[in-house]
Amino acid sequence: IDNNKIKKKIKAVVACGNGTAGIFAPDILRGIGCDVIELDCNLDWTFPKYNPNPEDLKMLHAISDAVKKNNADIGFGFDGDGDRVGVIDNEGNEIFSDKIGLLIARSLSNKYKNSVFVVDVKSTGLYANDKLLNTNKCKTIYWKTGHSHIKRKVNNENALAGFEKSGHFFFNQPLGYGYDDGINSAIQVCHLLDNQNKKMNEMILQAVLVCKGVISIELASKNLCGLVYPKCINRLAKNLKGMKLKAPNWLKAEKRIAKKLSKKGKRKNEL
Repeated sequence: IDNNKIKKKIKAVVACGNGTAGIFAPDILRGIGCDVIELDCNLDWTFPKYNPNPEDLKMLHAISDAVKKNNADIGFGFDGDGDRVGVIDNEGNEIFSDKIGLLIARSLSNKYKNSVFVVDVKSTGLYANDKLLNTNKCKTIYWKTGHSHIKRKVNNENALAGFEKSGHFFFNQPLGYGYDDGINSAIQVCHLLDNQNKKMNEMILQAVLVCKGVISIELASKNLCGLVYPKCINRLAKNLKGMKLKAPNWLKAEKRIAKKLSKKGKRKNEL
């Protein structure tokens, strides 16, 4: 706590969904200098309000309402065991975890030049082309999605930090000990606000031009992908200028397999 004191009096809504983070999150953030507004921080194993999950819409809406009601600078939503955190800006808008990771990486790059960052492959492509990260000679590695994959890669690459899409953030020395820590993540966001004369919504607008969630489409048959996917690509290409779209490798492989099977007298629908 003593090493993370902030100068500004940041007003922060701290929501814990009646999970274990309620024991320590409000006190730690108060300890570094935040004006904390507690929301569902009392322990209750029945979780009467909502699921303590920073991706749960009920939790996010509750934080958003509290931020707007109290004119807060930031809102934090911790999961049940406190290793993940979701962030709501000063206007009550959710900020996707990969975008928060980008803002943290940009901030850290000024002090820790030539650093390595590891991000979930589902994350925004803005890391790779970010001017500030490139100016500070920082490298971003896109890696397999998932908590354990990102954690292992951060350790193997001796990266300064790693950001996983669902909100698991990992910090190595001198910032942390390599494990996912929602409180440490929130502290880094507080430093971000403390070091800049901008509100969170202004920072996110400056750094991020395109915000996206995760879209999953289930098809009854994998063979339909060969018909549906190209049409989706063509439709997206017309509406999203400047976006690079690549067909997955398995589509090319399926075509090669189909070609070989047809030579052996087998029908394509046998795939």
